[in-house]
Amino acid sequence: MNFLAHLHLSGDNSAVMTGNFLGDFIRMKELTLSEDNVQNRNIIKGMRLHKCIDLYTDSHPLVKQVQKIFIPKFGKYASVLSDLYFDYLLCNHWQLFSSISLKEFSNSAYENLDVNRKFFNGHASRFYGYMYANNLLVNYGSLEGMKMVLNGISNRRVSSNINLALSIEVFQEHESAIRDYFIKFYPDLLGRGKEFLEHTDLVY
Repeated sequence: MNFLAHLHLSGDNSAVMTGNFLGDFIRMKELTLSEDNVQNRNIIKGMRLHKCIDLYTDSHPLVKQVQKIFIPKFGKYASVLSDLYFDYLLCNHWQLFSSISLKEFSNSAYENLDVNRKFFNGHASRFYGYMYANNLLVNYGSLEGMKMVLNGISNRRVSSNINLALSIEVFQEHESAIRDYFIKFYPDLLGRGKEFLEHTDLVY
């Protein structure tokens, strides 16, 4: 899953949310915490939640069906694309999964991350600045916003013969099927995230 879903699955604890965000930028063994306290333990719990979400998503049969749609043209990047388009669909079907508006949630998420920026490494700090400046948590819900993100990923991470922005055409062609897979899958993921937060002990 991509950033919007990861943050949504974090519950209302700012430290857990921060740790979940950091899961894309830093390994747990690289995280430097100066003392043992509740906030720091929740940062660690959020990083472990991030890994739990990724493992559950990658192994889910409905997600694999979505990836099959993108594999013929985009190969190993199909998993990146399924994550991104699931954020697009989460934006556009937000009311099914949240009692507050997407704008309200996004503003709260930015605030929660901002107050914990002391935990960010350089990569996380730069991306947070980019995410906030472009309001990605809302703009994932537009195809123009998706095109901007896909072009950015292509420029930074993808071999020169693949343009991920061309996946928009594939998505539009198969949007109904991908949406159905997402609508069925996301409640499963919400349940797994809730189970983790309620029942998983901290492991250092």
